[in-house]
Amino acid sequence: MRRKREIAAAENEFLEKFWYICQLFMKNRFETGNSTVAKGVRKKTKKTEENLFKKVGEEAFLPKDEFEWGMVNGKISALHWALGREWEFLGDFLLDKYTSVMRQEWEVIDAHEEYFERIWFGRNTKYILNDAGEVVLAPRHEGGEGMMEFLLERYGQDWLTVHSDFEWGVWSGRLSALRWILGDEWDILDT
Repeated sequence: MRRKREIAAAENEFLEKFWYICQLFMKNRFETGNSTVAKGVRKKTKKTEENLFKKVGEEAFLPKDEFEWGMVNGKISALHWALGREWEFLGDFLLDKYTSVMRQEWEVIDAHEEYFERIWFGRNTKYILNDAGEVVLAPRHEGGEGMMEFLLERYGQDWLTVHSDFEWGVWSGRLSALRWILGDEWDILDT
């Protein structure tokens, strides 16, 4: 498992990318006339944007879709969680000192298993119409019914159901970060 300082450095790097992406969103909205931000505010944030670009460089991008934006959010929330905080990362934690106790390896392994299973479920199940014309859940592949039933019993359908591309991205980003924390490279999402 990676050390706390390495995880904290990754969290900080992703937060800088996140804030740079937010600056790009604001810049785009301002330039297209879709912003309510006053010109003076935009002028002040331009310096922040330039400083972040120097630090973040070419790796910064505007996410092309909701899934990519979810991935960024998911990675930050998993890194944040591994450092001993709650899953959600936006809010008061930006003001917190790093006083929380890092999660134990078994906790990270358990969280990895949960997100692995959630993503497996999403990839390996589908909704179909049964003979009565009702929408029901079914495995995508022959032999997947046992695992599907096990996961439904373990978590419940509500916990396993993805409601948007953004949410799918968050789950995928969390799995990516948890695997990285456990020693893999980024963005290994095999199930």
